[in-house]
Amino acid sequence: MARCPYRNVAAKPYGDRRGPQSGGGKTSWTPDELSELPWLEEFGTTEATNWLARRGVGHGPNAGRISLPGNLLLEGLRAGQGVTVTARHFVEAEITSGQIIELFREPENSGYHLVTGDFPLRPAAKTFIAWLRWQAGKM
Repeated sequence: MARCPYRNVAAKPYGDRRGPQSGGGKTSWTPDELSELPWLEEFGTTEATNWLARRGVGHGPNAGRISLPGNLLLEGLRAGQGVTVTARHFVEAEITSGQIIELFREPENSGYHLVTGDFPLRPAAKTFIAWLRWQAGKM
């Protein structure tokens, strides 16, 4: 199994008056409360809806969803345009510095898993798996 950074929901602490910063210092958000905020998603994905559904929220983001290219998603987050689901690794520095706040954190054992069959792996597959494990160990 390859280790992977866990995902979280994050937002900029200042900006849009509907954002988390308007909660008067609120530090704990339920998934239902988070569904009332604007969400940023990469084109062609439904991460916000899927994330909310896995937590019992029967609808997608009520305040809207902004779809944009992946390279602009974190820029929108940093600009205070909404909240997003992302790998913590991508926003670790901003969380540490206080530029972005973490609204919800997944358990550390969540993520991607590497599954192989009960048969010998080809050399190329062994090399690929070794590389994946090495990459996961760097996070």
